[in-house]
Amino acid sequence: MSPAFNVDLSSVIFSSKVEDADGAYGDAYKLTLKDNNTKLTVGDVTRDGNTVTVPYQRTDSDSADGITANQVSVLILGSDNAIKYYAPLKSSYSASGTGTFVVPSDVTGSDKVYVFAEEVNSQYLTDYASEMTEITIVEVPEIKNASLTLSDDLGLNFYMTSAITNEDEDLYTVTFDGECLEDGQTVQLAKKEDNKFYATAHVYAKNLEKKITATLCKGDEIIDTKEYSVADYLDSAAETVTDARALALIKATKAFGAVSAEYFYGDDHGFDSAFAAYLTQSNLTESEIVSRAKLNAYTTDFTTDDAKISLVLDSKTAIRLYLKGVQPDESNGLMPSKQANKDEYPSYYEIEGLTPDKLAKEQSVNIDGTTYKFNALAWANRILNNFSASDKNVRMAKAIMAYYLAARDYANTINLASLGTSYSYADYQAKDGEVLTGKLGRIGKISIADGATVTLKDVTIEGVHRENTNNTDVTYYNWAGITCSGNATIILEGENFVRGFYSYNPGIFVPKGKTLTIEGTGSLKACSNGLGTGIGGGNYIDCGNIVIESGVIEATGGVDSAAIGGGNGAEFGNITIKGGTLTVTGGHYSPAIGGNQNGTCGDITIADTVTKVTAARGDDALDSIGPGYCNCGTVTIGGVIYFQNDNYVNGGEEYLGQATIVYEPNQN
Repeated sequence: MSPAFNVDLSSVIFSSKVEDADGAYGDAYKLTLKDNNTKLTVGDVTRDGNTVTVPYQRTDSDSADGITANQVSVLILGSDNAIKYYAPLKSSYSASGTGTFVVPSDVTGSDKVYVFAEEVNSQYLTDYASEMTEITIVEVPEIKNASLTLSDDLGLNFYMTSAITNEDEDLYTVTFDGECLEDGQTVQLAKKEDNKFYATAHVYAKNLEKKITATLCKGDEIIDTKEYSVADYLDSAAETVTDARALALIKATKAFGAVSAEYFYGDDHGFDSAFAAYLTQSNLTESEIVSRAKLNAYTTDFTTDDAKISLVLDSKTAIRLYLKGVQPDESNGLMPSKQANKDEYPSYYEIEGLTPDKLAKEQSVNIDGTTYKFNALAWANRILNNFSASDKNVRMAKAIMAYYLAARDYANTINLASLGTSYSYADYQAKDGEVLTGKLGRIGKISIADGATVTLKDVTIEGVHRENTNNTDVTYYNWAGITCSGNATIILEGENFVRGFYSYNPGIFVPKGKTLTIEGTGSLKACSNGLGTGIGGGNYIDCGNIVIESGVIEATGGVDSAAIGGGNGAEFGNITIKGGTLTVTGGHYSPAIGGNQNGTCGDITIADTVTKVTAARGDDALDSIGPGYCNCGTVTIGGVIYFQNDNYVNGGEEYLGQATIVYEPNQN
């Protein structure tokens, strides 16, 4: 007679195969028995697409029984009670917490889903589980969550659950109530590429705190209602977002909304605290925001004698060009002015659709044969350069600059470390408005598109020189650290280092006939890898014009090359230094600023608006600034001409020939 044992079958929840074990007559199995002392309480189950979230709490009425649950599991049974899915919830298990699971593709509405706490033991040992709790995972149509789109207004997007499908989307509508463009309107659902349905309420920045009510209807039946504001979204996102640039944009958006409310409604809407939070997140100071807004990149090419600009901030963000003495002509886009000085500026031209990351984009308008060039930040530039500007305008200008910087960094930042693969060079041409950051980790040619304004923000480019040892005509890595493809503006932020690649090339190359303008609140160290300039041209490589407006710049010339200017046997254009602090050292036979033997250079002008220029000539060079051994144009420093018409004047031979020139015009 075979031995037997007595099992209460009502306590058996299920049996499971023992992995990697065989019984005497086939597969080995073990039982999972119900533990009446373990209870699992399930909270409100939610579903997002195919991901189900289960909040739970486990209790144990007898901790001395030797049974302690170590996971919460989900079991899905088909209509025939066959197991379709069994697995622990994805979570770090605790007695109270939240876990998730992904619904298998073959699960239908008739299937049953259970969750339970269980103690899972090794191999042959019996498992124990709580009573199974049935849950519902069928998603119902409702408003699930929200997102924000930053455009010329604030798009508050209300997203629906995935229960709304392509087959029935036309049955659903959303009605909005509140301070938005769609107030009182009923709209159809829109669809993203991932088949997520949503409806958008467009909110002006000044109404960021105002609640918007979205009512989801199926035909005439109200399905769901949610009340939300842009401020609610920003506060919620700030608690969950970890990306530093995204957090900075969240805080800058909140500051912009707060200052807009104060500007148009009055009272305190929390701008000071919101702006301080942005500064802390972005690691900036208020003075740095002001300094960046004052850059020449954000000025106009005209004065108020011709026209002036203003921003539209109480509705969709736009920029208006008011024209002095030009009468309205709506057929030409010139609208009648409503300003107090409309007799002097009777018409304006409006440019709409300004997204925050494009506020610095150059706009060009031709009216009656006259072209006006400007950008939206010119308004902030003018306000912050005006000592008599009102406090509310100054606060608005700071907020707009912060909003732009945060949006620009979030949307337009290119990390050089991410460029290239193990199979390709890290070549990249930076486009207008982009921010380059990080260290170039691979061999690659970094260039700037013709006409582009590009920001260098903590960039490191350590170019390498490779000799050709194969007796062929191949020149390896024959490019500068940064190559300007045409006219370019570089804005400096943070600390930047740029070194050229093949030794003949400069750190930063400016093509012949073109102009590079450098300005900013950051610093730049530039050098070649042997024979080129720091900024300009290279060994028998001609270059164009260089304008330095501001920044802290340290440049070193290679052998037979200036630090800023031309290399051996090369031509270069004019060098104009209007501001900044420069420390520059020429290479052998070369001035710090100028050109070398067998070369020619244009005019060199250093204005009395610079902070300090320290220029040291290289070994065996004749001058620290100026002609040296090349044919040079006029050299003017602080308004004094020291070299002109191939001759030294006003003591120029002695002054320019110093081993080191230190020019600090505003020293007290």
